[in-house]
Amino acid sequence: MRTAFIIPTAISQAQDTDQALQQCLHTIKSIQTTSKQAGIGIVEYANQTMPAQAQEVLLDHISFIAAYQQDTKTQALAANLNPAQILALNHIAALTWFFSVCATQNVFPEPTQIIVIESGMTIDTSTFEQLQKSPQDKFIFAPPSKASLSSEQTGGIVLQLNTHLWAFSSDLLSDLVTILDKSVHYSYERLCQDGVADLSHTLFKYIHSSQLFFLKDLTARIS
Repeated sequence: MRTAFIIPTAISQAQDTDQALQQCLHTIKSIQTTSKQAGIGIVEYANQTMPAQAQEVLLDHISFIAAYQQDTKTQALAANLNPAQILALNHIAALTWFFSVCATQNVFPEPTQIIVIESGMTIDTSTFEQLQKSPQDKFIFAPPSKASLSSEQTGGIVLQLNTHLWAFSSDLLSDLVTILDKSVHYSYERLCQDGVADLSHTLFKYIHSSQLFFLKDLTARIS
């Protein structure tokens, strides 16, 4: 089975873009050290376009940068949101858009384990090997934890999944797109009601328990 790493980033919206770029490069280096044959791509979900120089630096090490652009409905809502709320919504919307394209365009024609790792995280060989040995018909996460957001904010979601590092097979792309589509609509509704529900909470809400495999020692270190 092939392996592809997807790194969601919001480099151009970071307080220190140079530091954010270096953190992303550190994550890329850890992937290349761990799995020399894996493909690597970035999904950029910041409102601002990533600086051209940063794109050039990253493209020396990865296959592509997929830049998300808000639709008009999201843009209208974002006008009344703070930056953290905008990023939480963009994060989900960008992955929804990207994986929808992957599914419809058959981006992964051969069976592929897709590993999503947040920028700034480090994966090691032991963790990578655990992911490869895990059931490939499940969404692989660390065990869920108590929700970091209040039940009032999330609309009753009491647990969350760790989205710093998670994985799934390309055979599950269609299922994931459905889950993410529900997630982005739910997050949008919560924001309209002065609440919030980020990716870690909505994935717990919408991925059926029968589709989850929890890897106890699944960790990614902050670089």
